[in-house]
Amino acid sequence: MFRLNPNGWICYLLEYVYYLPPPPPRKRTKPMEVICVGLPRCGTESLQHALLQLGYDHTCHGWDIALEYPSYLQQWAQLGRRKWLGPLNDNNIITAADFDVLIGNAVAVTDTASSAFAAEIIAAYPEAKVILNQRKDIDAWHHSINNTIIGTADHWLLFILSCLSRECFWAWHFHVRIVYPGLFRALDGNIKTGIAQNGKWVYKGSYIPTFHGRRLVKLT
Repeated sequence: MFRLNPNGWICYLLEYVYYLPPPPPRKRTKPMEVICVGLPRCGTESLQHALLQLGYDHTCHGWDIALEYPSYLQQWAQLGRRKWLGPLNDNNIITAADFDVLIGNAVAVTDTASSAFAAEIIAAYPEAKVILNQRKDIDAWHHSINNTIIGTADHWLLFILSCLSRECFWAWHFHVRIVYPGLFRALDGNIKTGIAQNGKWVYKGSYIPTFHGRRLVKLT
């Protein structure tokens, strides 16, 4: 299988053609308090609203990553490449400093960032509480994620927009080419086959990292 080299000419070409002016790096002024590692379509947006009502302001959700301006999606894509396409050794550690420049304004995080980077983000913030949010009906979750994520990946209009707009390109590249193929172990790089073949066992817990002896709160 062709393995995209994050330091190869294709990545350099993409970075050049779809270059976005780098946004100002964020700085953490409040500690990270809550990390919700449940997969997308597991009530992540409702959980975000609940955390906001409880005073965890700001709580970062996947929609924030996709829609915020200025966009940090190019930097998120670079972080995703480091996780799934980085050097084949144990030295490729993603730290709190790497996350803080992207979500330094957040005291809680849910959805894409915290599920896709669960192992790294839990290790980066050892004092934060960890919540595993899941749905009771795994088949309902699988149906839901098929109708949303796969539908987006197969949407030709979104693909065309990703070719014409730098912001749309990085949204597409981050989610469709990097994060979801990595999260669902799509060895062929195809979200559709990754979710179809691996979605349920990823959901059942094989994606959950070691919690470093910390207490895990489970929500269903």
